[in-house]
Amino acid sequence: MEKSKIREDYEKRTKEMIEKRESAHYATNANGFSYTIGEANRFLFNPDNVEQCFKCPENSDSSSDYPCGQNRCWVETCCK
Repeated sequence: MEKSKIREDYEKRTKEMIEKRESAHYATNANGFSYTIGEANRFLFNPDNVEQCFKCPENSDSSSDYPCGQNRCWVETCCK
């Protein structure tokens, strides 16, 4: 098999694996919002979502500083 065909097959399989992983279920937060891995990543790495705890995929309705149980916003941490 020639190198370009091997590379093409590799890239196709990699793309399929990434798409499959992106669509896998990640979590359902305490308020019933359900997220795939891709959706959770897009939420957590978007600075517009800082302190949007109600919608955050990490929200577990904890009694700590934040409902996720952390003392600092997950989004704020992910965006640094």
